[in-house]
Amino acid sequence: MEYLRDFNATRDAIAVGYRKKTGWENLRKPQIQAEIKRQKEAMADDLGLDVQRIIAEYMKIAFADITDLLEIGQKEVPVMTMFGPMTKVEGNPVTKIVN
Repeated sequence: MEYLRDFNATRDAIAVGYRKKTGWENLRKPQIQAEIKRQKEAMADDLGLDVQRIIAEYMKIAFADITDLLEIGQKEVPVMTMFGPMTKVEGNPVTKIVN
């Protein structure tokens, strides 16, 4: 179960009190490999995930349009001070161009 937290055999062996080398040795044992596979499948079933779903989600990210997430260009905004917008003598706000 410790291995399923981060998939690092050395770190997980140490965490449960074994020597570093034991982690890799344990991963080579067929009964441990089978249990890891069973636990992974159970976790995926609990989450409702399968390989196709994961690939589909990665594809959404890979082919996303960046302009859906941010606005590119410049705009004029008021210059802010700790007391609010800075104004000119006539009462008009002082502005600046930002990217």
